[in-house]
Amino acid sequence: MSRVETQESEQGRKLKFLEEVAEYGGPVDFNQLTHVLRTVSRKSKAINTIKAYDRENHVRRKWLSANHLPLDEKTTILYLAHRFLTTGSGSLAKIASAFRMANGTFSVLESQMVSDMIRAKRREEIATRQQPKMVELESIQKLFEALSDDPKSERDTLIVVLSFFALLRASETAELKWEDIKFSKNRLEVRIRSAKNDQLGLGRSTFVECPEGGDLDCLIKRWKVRVSLSGITSEFLFPSFQKGDKLSANTISSIARRRLEMIGVSATHHALRRGSANELQAKGLTLEQIKAK
Repeated sequence: MSRVETQESEQGRKLKFLEEVAEYGGPVDFNQLTHVLRTVSRKSKAINTIKAYDRENHVRRKWLSANHLPLDEKTTILYLAHRFLTTGSGSLAKIASAFRMANGTFSVLESQMVSDMIRAKRREEIATRQQPKMVELESIQKLFEALSDDPKSERDTLIVVLSFFALLRASETAELKWEDIKFSKNRLEVRIRSAKNDQLGLGRSTFVECPEGGDLDCLIKRWKVRVSLSGITSEFLFPSFQKGDKLSANTISSIARRRLEMIGVSATHHALRRGSANELQAKGLTLEQIKAK
């Protein structure tokens, strides 16, 4: 690992420690030993966790650089205070954990300040917490009834109803490709290549009731014909109309919110997943079975 790569993955006391150890001489291969010390922190975590922490560290470094601040514990505390104003306790905890992966730990004072910020944010959340919204099956039926004969209506409606029936997160919906959906005996298999709770990166399949000639079956086939006639060449199930590239998770969320507003429902994309889980629970599925979807 080069020095540049090291600075990207380690900082502060951890970086200083590794550099000092690397200067030792003697018959022992200290380069090999320091390589072990550099990599064990990352190897001890799941792949998706490492990716999430790397993203958090990149955003933190970018903010510090934009504000002409050094890369250390004190400025990280300032960054956490900045994020405290706009994000939740879970995100604050993730930022702190990402820093620990790169630095090793916070000092006693900084550690206490991090804990105080996370606890304070949790108290705020508890004080303002509302019952989470859920989209009901009746609303999904209204979407089918409101469907109009134009590409945007078909794509956006399919985004919402497929997210509902397959319990998809916005990021999972955005990543769907045509090859990820397969029809078989009045069922639709939706293949998720990578999920938030898929620590091993094995993916999962969700099976949705999709009788031939039903609303969902007809909408998927209608959308496929629409895409083929439009000249859009994209492997993604939900491409943009301009360039044919995949939509972002944020765009998927915005589309879901706007489409639901059209039928008088004020809810987020995540409310689709909650509502579908509630429907499945009413049908007798256990929480463990629903979580596996």
